[in-house]
Amino acid sequence: MQVSKKHFIVGGSRYGEPRVLANYGYEQVHVMADADFVVFTGGADINPTLYGEKPHQTVYFNEARDRQELEAYKLATGLGKALLGICRGAQLLNVMAGGTLYQDISHPSYHEVVTDTGERFMSNSVHHQMLRVGKGAIIKAWAENLSPNHFFMDGNEEAFHVDVEQEPEVVIYPEHRMVLVQGHPEFGHTEAGLETFRQFVFNLLNEELDK
Repeated sequence: MQVSKKHFIVGGSRYGEPRVLANYGYEQVHVMADADFVVFTGGADINPTLYGEKPHQTVYFNEARDRQELEAYKLATGLGKALLGICRGAQLLNVMAGGTLYQDISHPSYHEVVTDTGERFMSNSVHHQMLRVGKGAIIKAWAENLSPNHFFMDGNEEAFHVDVEQEPEVVIYPEHRMVLVQGHPEFGHTEAGLETFRQFVFNLLNEELDK
């Protein structure tokens, strides 16, 4: 296991992220410039105006947090840091990389994902939104047609639904050194059934850190 990599958290240590990251050899620092990678954590939705849409009726966002994290993103990229996005953090980074979001979906909190190599394991998540990936994204793991709805807003402010067979769960943007995960590796940190999920995410992160 790789040791001595340092992380800086944006958005607060909401669900015990430092504890889980420490288990994988990542040390928390409190100055972004000292970090090898920056973690954007989970929480409220982001404002759909950031990706050119009006809010769906289910969307709840925190504009103050959006502003703070956009500034943190600019600082992190200016410093050349690798980026890990968890749930909301993944959605924010996806939009910064040129993607958008499905504004309302429905995923159970504990579900199976499939990787690009055919591996299957359990993940956990609480998101009601989902990545619509942009140019340069590589989907590394997905849920298979799990949600009955995938709503986005068109230019006339009407909600439209499309079917999505492969629902992105873990995505990388190699050009931006981003690893995005819709689930929460920090949830159920002692649960053996989620160890493969955590290991998959942190292996991808190590690959980005080694570049």
